[in-house]
Amino acid sequence: MVRHFDDVRRHRRVTLSRSLLRGTLVLRKDRDFDGWPVVVREPSLVARHREREPGSNTFRGRVARISRPDNGFRTTVKGMRRLVAPVVVGAAVVTVVTLRWSALHWGATTEETREHLPGDEILPVAGLVATRSITIQAPPEDVWPWVVQLGADRGGFYSYDRLENLAGCRLHSAESVVEEWQHLEAGDVVRLHPQVALAVASVDPGRSLVLHAAPTMPGDPGAAPYDFTWSFVLRRHPHLATRLITRERFAYTHRWSPLLVEPVSAASSLMSQKMLRGIRDRAERAAESSGRAPVV
Repeated sequence: MVRHFDDVRRHRRVTLSRSLLRGTLVLRKDRDFDGWPVVVREPSLVARHREREPGSNTFRGRVARISRPDNGFRTTVKGMRRLVAPVVVGAAVVTVVTLRWSALHWGATTEETREHLPGDEILPVAGLVATRSITIQAPPEDVWPWVVQLGADRGGFYSYDRLENLAGCRLHSAESVVEEWQHLEAGDVVRLHPQVALAVASVDPGRSLVLHAAPTMPGDPGAAPYDFTWSFVLRRHPHLATRLITRERFAYTHRWSPLLVEPVSAASSLMSQKMLRGIRDRAERAAESSGRAPVV
């Protein structure tokens, strides 16, 4: 009886070894009652890739090399593209939105972007609002003279003069306060360009200045496809400092107005930041020279 089981085990071992070499058996993890792996007679992965004799059902006996399908790498690249593309697009969108928000609210606090400022009542419904601010180490009375003399035909805009002159503005930013430019009243005109002007909507000397796009006749082909207000507000801060806040409001008059307003706002952000820094530097120098600079 023992010899019979030894013969059965020897026969199984030899048969299993030959079958594995031929590739006609596939091992399973299951075990039979005697502890031997359970095998199934079906073509294995090696057998499926063997080369057959032409016109015959027999194998040559040589195992062909198993290689990855030709389109495997291509499929992997396509899969990676499908996975990476949405991530890249999403990151680009988030970056653009973040940069746009930063440009529209440069230097401004959350409270300043939300509070009501003079001039907001002119365009209660605006498609785009930009609020920018800067702190100036000088009292408002030293800051206001630089604000009130803004204009292409007046004290300039304290920004990139060469860049603005390329657009035909023909301006020069003043380095000193000019007395004849210190008086503005509602209805006066402040020019951005020899052919573009803003009307003074309201003026509160030392506190606020509101400019509004000069009204045009309906149907005028030269009219801009948006309405526009530009406000300058001065707030006194502790230690003789001043908080200068500017706000631009665009109201769309056509469906396609945003296509023009967005690039205009982007350029305005660049110029406004330089303008605020220019007003700050000039006002602080004037305060130092007059002895009214804040003591830190």
